[in-house]
Amino acid sequence: MKTRPLTRKQICSVRCPTCGAAAEKRCILLAGGPRNEPHGTRKELAAETVGRKAIKKRRLEALASASNEAEKKVPDAVALAQLKRALILVGKPILTKSVKEKATKEQRESWNAS
Repeated sequence: MKTRPLTRKQICSVRCPTCGAAAEKRCILLAGGPRNEPHGTRKELAAETVGRKAIKKRRLEALASASNEAEKKVPDAVALAQLKRALILVGKPILTKSVKEKATKEQRESWNAS
């Protein structure tokens, strides 16, 4: 996969592992002055970081578009069933009218507490 060269801002967005320069700061020479070019290891680290961020961004966009499509196509009954399954996974009881009528006083108090 071809990628564009990194900008100075992208390269400087990570801490330099060679000289220890902070993010947003230029690399430092052994004599103490600023370097003209960032260290190679900093460039490699920035490339990995920028690549990971791009992958995460694409995944989030894909999830968002998938959820938007799902919202358009899911009937109310299916959405309700998905919500019930999610509540069961979280561990919260589904309080329907018949469940509330059959519950004991202690059960109702514990449901209200959580």
